[in-house]
Amino acid sequence: MGAALSRHSGRFLKSIALLLILLPPLAAVAGPEHRGLVYAVQSDQVTLYVVGSIHVLRKEDYPLPAVLSEVYAKSDALIMELDLDDLDPVESAMLIRTLAMAPAGSSLRSLMGDASFSRSKESALALGIDLERFDAVRPWFAALMVLELSLAQAGYSPEIGVEQHFLRQAIADKKPVEGLETIQQQLSIFASLSDADQGLFLEKTLAELDQLPAEIKKLLEAWKTGDERALELLLLDSFDEYPELFDELVDQRNVDWDRQLTKILRHGKQDHMVIVGALHLLGEHGIIELLRRRGFAVNRL
Repeated sequence: MGAALSRHSGRFLKSIALLLILLPPLAAVAGPEHRGLVYAVQSDQVTLYVVGSIHVLRKEDYPLPAVLSEVYAKSDALIMELDLDDLDPVESAMLIRTLAMAPAGSSLRSLMGDASFSRSKESALALGIDLERFDAVRPWFAALMVLELSLAQAGYSPEIGVEQHFLRQAIADKKPVEGLETIQQQLSIFASLSDADQGLFLEKTLAELDQLPAEIKKLLEAWKTGDERALELLLLDSFDEYPELFDELVDQRNVDWDRQLTKILRHGKQDHMVIVGALHLLGEHGIIELLRRRGFAVNRL
């Protein structure tokens, strides 16, 4: 994968930035043209309102497209990638320590190698980031932290994202909240990368970080207007050079989530609002197409 990651890294970063903001948190006005990415998937028993999410937003990105609140009001329960209201902060911290900390006797520098670390340190300094502060963690985790820091500096936060917005509503309304996977499953995707690929990921992240705010803005505008074609060009095409990573990050998870959602559609008794990253709904291997192939009625809202 190392050779693949070294090509077209700029296009890759704009997609991975949204996809990787999965960790719990360590004045645009919505008009008729702001429709988001929302589908109604129906069986004889129930309806799933499947929403493509932007995990991180800014305060000025509110109010959200009205259709999101409408389908929330129609739903009896909320499903997200993670069951965020049941995350144990102590268990999460222990898991992160296990997966993210550099092994005993090693460091970020030793895991990356002197040459890669030096290049990354130089890029980080140009961005006002002291890479030495991440010396005790593995490169994949340092990359996530750098991304989160950069997004926060641009005003984006998971606390303002779509998931957290509706999680707070569900808790207040006492609606059940469920998750499609565990935080260990999510983090293990990145922790399983080789040290070399992790180091290259961090190096390329730092080298391309100055492009991130503009790219995220493009994605946000395409999401607000529900422009599926633009989202496919911005997101799916960005992974053309990384089929193995795309398979792990997107396709395999889509298959698992499709299986879980199909069970609800066939045997469930409640309507659900399902919120997942927008990338998971796009293309021939996206969740919407997988559910359509099973014979369920699918309508874009």
